[in-house]
Amino acid sequence: MSIDISGVSKNFGAFQALNDVSLEVSGGEFLALLGPSGSGKTTLLRIIAGLEFADRGRVLFEGHDVSDRSVRDRHVGFVFQHYALFKHITVAKNVAFGLEVRPRASRPPRAEIEARVDRLLRLVQLEGLGGRYPSQLSGGQRQRVALARALAIEPRVLLLDEPFGALDAKVRKELRRWLRKLHDDMGITTVFVTHDQEEALEIADRVVVMNKGLIEQVGPAQQVYDAPATPFVYDFLGNTNRLPAAVKGGIANVAGLLVPVADVEDGLGMAFVRPHEFDIKPSGTYGGIEGTIAHVFANGPILRVEVNVPTISLTVEVEAMRQVLDGLSLERGARVALTPRNIRVFPDR
Repeated sequence: MSIDISGVSKNFGAFQALNDVSLEVSGGEFLALLGPSGSGKTTLLRIIAGLEFADRGRVLFEGHDVSDRSVRDRHVGFVFQHYALFKHITVAKNVAFGLEVRPRASRPPRAEIEARVDRLLRLVQLEGLGGRYPSQLSGGQRQRVALARALAIEPRVLLLDEPFGALDAKVRKELRRWLRKLHDDMGITTVFVTHDQEEALEIADRVVVMNKGLIEQVGPAQQVYDAPATPFVYDFLGNTNRLPAAVKGGIANVAGLLVPVADVEDGLGMAFVRPHEFDIKPSGTYGGIEGTIAHVFANGPILRVEVNVPTISLTVEVEAMRQVLDGLSLERGARVALTPRNIRVFPDR
């Protein structure tokens, strides 16, 4: 089912959580809302669900305005970060809850509810655990129960608010891959809130990067990482080096390296280069930024090299595979030249 968010704004007192946000979600898409705390991503998710209502703007499901409809009328499944399971009832009863509280006229027969619960517990790999209580399960298992409960009502949209935030790193990685497979198997429209960039880039079809109630960039996960549209996106998605630049006549001078730029007015600018997008060459290499090695750190097959660049009084971080740097002198104090394979210059505002 498609979702169309049009001109949505939301204030909590003097705080503006969302500012004229518009976004389209295609039917069957897995979309990640990514951003730091306070960026508005959870508020937007709750407005889609009907747990909050916008001050201005509309939310449409399949072209129908649902802006004033309740959660129940929107027919969405919602999964919270901390499970929100009922501790005093069994796993099976938790999964069945959304069906059992329906008005009698729309409530499925008891046998149908039990069959659906059994099917869902098999789907989330918890077959045979329906008689246990939440306290008898691991964190990862409890989160699967929460997903099964959300799916029990056969929602048109699945909404997840940082569902793996309370889990350890290994379980989180296993569950997010499992969730992606579940999404693909079911073909349901899924909107997923996270502040974990790795999580969003690994499992989402598209990523929406949010900041201070606004959308900074929307696009396929790899595209957003490879071609950030703003300095904020560069900083937020992975490590990056920020290098001061001086722009004149369409050319940016970055620590002596001359870079052609488009759509950047003359004046001060800021260049962005990710650590893995630098090559380390011998000093004096044409088109390189000259510097001196300060530290070399080994992390398995990857070397992280810190290079002091005196012309801009900054330390630049470079990452490369060990074998790529074989034969190059990397002793502390050695002079090298850094040549960027990808560099982006923005106005320094």
